[in-house]
Amino acid sequence: MPNRIVRDIIAGRAPLLATASTSVASAITLMLSNQGGSAIVVTADNKPDELIGMFTEHDLMTRVVQQRRDPATTPLSAVMTPNPQTIDLDRRFGHAMHLMHLNGYRHIPVVENGRPVGIVSLRDVLGSEQLKFEEELQYLEKIGEVL
Repeated sequence: MPNRIVRDIIAGRAPLLATASTSVASAITLMLSNQGGSAIVVTADNKPDELIGMFTEHDLMTRVVQQRRDPATTPLSAVMTPNPQTIDLDRRFGHAMHLMHLNGYRHIPVVENGRPVGIVSLRDVLGSEQLKFEEELQYLEKIGEVL
């Protein structure tokens, strides 16, 4: 599995943070202007350390578009994924990839001492690391078939 540390993957990238009361439309603008596919949802501007959810492109499609909600008036609190699984800043990227594969998601908030500090996503998988990971998954699946 890839041995890079999550800290190295997100170095130089500030986390995309939005409050629970932020409208979906504003969150989309934030995500697009930062070329991100997700945002970490926190309780309020004065408590940016309190991660309460995650809003992703998938949430936009399934909880806003599909349900015909108005992005201008719908707050993130109504459509976010609450209490998302997180990964520690000092974990290996392979662990993040494994979590994403097992749980079927593409973004994981990164925390340090419980504070949100970034997001890792499948977009961070590059070249040989992706190929190596896919080979390992195929190997593990073959072992599972034998057992």
